[in-house]
Amino acid sequence: MTSQLVSLRHALHDLAEASGEERRTATFLQEFFQTHPPTKLDTSLPGYGLAALFESTRPGPTLLLRADLDAIRDDPTSTQPHAAHRCGHDGHMTMLLGLVLDLERRPLNQGRVALVFQPAEETGEGALPLVESEFFQNLNPDVVLGLHNIPGQPLGRVLLREGSFAWASVGMRAHLRGRSAHAGEAEKGQSPKEALAYLLTHLPLCARENHAERCTVTHARLGEPTFGVSPGDAVLHVTLRAEQDEDLAALCRRVHEMIQTQAANHALAITLEPHEPFPATRNAPRIVQRAVSILQARHHDLTMLEHPFFWSEDFGHFTARKPGMLFGLGSGETQPSLHNPDFDFPDALLEQGVAVWRSLVDGFLEDSSLQASKRGSTSTSVEEIVCSNEGASCSRP
Repeated sequence: MTSQLVSLRHALHDLAEASGEERRTATFLQEFFQTHPPTKLDTSLPGYGLAALFESTRPGPTLLLRADLDAIRDDPTSTQPHAAHRCGHDGHMTMLLGLVLDLERRPLNQGRVALVFQPAEETGEGALPLVESEFFQNLNPDVVLGLHNIPGQPLGRVLLREGSFAWASVGMRAHLRGRSAHAGEAEKGQSPKEALAYLLTHLPLCARENHAERCTVTHARLGEPTFGVSPGDAVLHVTLRAEQDEDLAALCRRVHEMIQTQAANHALAITLEPHEPFPATRNAPRIVQRAVSILQARHHDLTMLEHPFFWSEDFGHFTARKPGMLFGLGSGETQPSLHNPDFDFPDALLEQGVAVWRSLVDGFLEDSSLQASKRGSTSTSVEEIVCSNEGASCSRP
């Protein structure tokens, strides 16, 4: 299988498309499934999403396995569609395709598995429409599973954690508007420079030291690159992170309050816009415990993480609605970090990833108790939490 998986991964790597633009990638997958047909191929998912359903003749649990379609846009400010797979989504997709090849040789003994290929993970826009879709409601999975490769960890090591696995986050764009003036008569204008200077220094302090929170300024602009104009506007981007959704909402309120106070102190108009909201990804303890039992019985290398990851994943929308887990798969101790220009998914991990997926599929489908716990739930998106803060001048992008 190795050479076939490598060829598939390299083909997907060359097709890299940014979030919401994954048309050619989805077409490639559809062509693959024409040669390797599932029980049903559903292309009605939101965006360019698709799902391959594999069913056995015997009843059993329903599993949903997710891979992400999108890549990193080379220049986030550009309207050109240039992107690169610097997060390993090409490998995530390929491992599910490898599972398809394995299912052809060893079909399911019971139950059914849906392999879901989700668009727009990088921007946090793909999972929520999917879990709200008719497809997801009709599938009504008993367990939802997702993985992400983790650089810096031994190749093939499975990383598990009960409860919080990845933090919640949201980007905040603040536009401060005053009044420009001639640089020789700056006093006749209303510059946001003092407000911006204060926010650059003090916004990170909004994150409470004794809580799992972070506030990071990622971009700032004051006026335009000229010499003759005293600036009348400024733009500030800040990323807010917290281990819990509730803490993120509280952090957002403090950030809003500080920005509004500075705007009022300097007679500035402001617009606040949330971008790329991600909920916290929380793993169901009993699903993680079952996974540990399955993987240990099949002699996979695994580690229980002490702390969650600071980055975010929109798979949290799945685990907020159904029992499930996101887990890590080590991609090498010397592997460049995610989103690094030198990152390239290691082909040596492909077969190991397929083996982990097959172990989990077989192990969870053997657990008849999963169907008895089938449930549905609703959750509030991070964007809704952020935009519901009292007194916040907040508009959606």
